[in-house]
Amino acid sequence: MQPTLGPTPMMPSSCPGYQRIWPVSPYCDPAMSLTRFLPHEVRRNVAGAIYGVILGSSIIAAAGADHPRQAGLVEIYLCVTALVFYLAHVYARVLGSWIEGEAPSALRVRKELVQEWPMVRAQMLPAAVLLLGALGVISSRWAISLAMGVALAELMTGVVLACRKAGATRSQATISISAAALFALIVVFLKVFVHG
Repeated sequence: MQPTLGPTPMMPSSCPGYQRIWPVSPYCDPAMSLTRFLPHEVRRNVAGAIYGVILGSSIIAAAGADHPRQAGLVEIYLCVTALVFYLAHVYARVLGSWIEGEAPSALRVRKELVQEWPMVRAQMLPAAVLLLGALGVISSRWAISLAMGVALAELMTGVVLACRKAGATRSQATISISAAALFALIVVFLKVFVHG
């Protein structure tokens, strides 16, 4: 009797390896499962995470300079802005797919929500530091400065790890790290010289 094609729960969980053999596999697509929303279920959106870190550090620098004694308010700015940009990216990707011929669906929206989640996740450590300031565990000034430092450290670490993962040459890594450092300097400039 001919074996039936199609995935079974007993198959190996390394999706890229057997997607080429089994044409349809709901186990490989997190959006096909109603219980899988967390971003670790999909290929990581490194670009979204780096964009989120740059966005977050800029918000902390600007809002923190305007409200140096209100870490809680800075955290609200950070979280609300990150959420708005996250939803805007999801909307743009769904709309772009529609223009290209794929009609919007709940499945597509869910997939884009998962794909763009690293943009929000990148704000979690800085937001946690700001929360310490809002709760009075540390001073607001320290919390804001530390949160910005954490965000910039995330940026530099993320770029270095991305270069290593991609097997970048020395010149490629130098350019990438220099660009990240330039973004960091711009954020520091906003904090120190523009807003005071």
